[in-house]
Amino acid sequence: PVSSLSADSLLLEFTTDETAATQKYLDKTVAVTGIVYEVKNDAQGNTEVILQTADPIETVNCVLAAGTKTENIEPGTEIELKGICSGYLSLSGVNMHQAVL
Repeated sequence: PVSSLSADSLLLEFTTDETAATQKYLDKTVAVTGIVYEVKNDAQGNTEVILQTADPIETVNCVLAAGTKTENIEPGTEIELKGICSGYLSLSGVNMHQAVL
């Protein structure tokens, strides 16, 4: 990974200076630690893990790589996910894909 940081820190970098954070993280592997808010399937049927942040709306949204085991991923637990950063969307948060434990 190019960086290892908390979900809060990653979101803060994007909300403070989106251009600099995009240059630093876009299409790069990042390790993010955070508390699981929700585990769900996205519209394409992929498993998505939502990591909570201090922000009440914006989160770190991690789409897992196919085949990643999810039985130990429970809301309220702290985990580290490594994935490829795919950018930031206002009122959604930071998005990652191909994430693994």
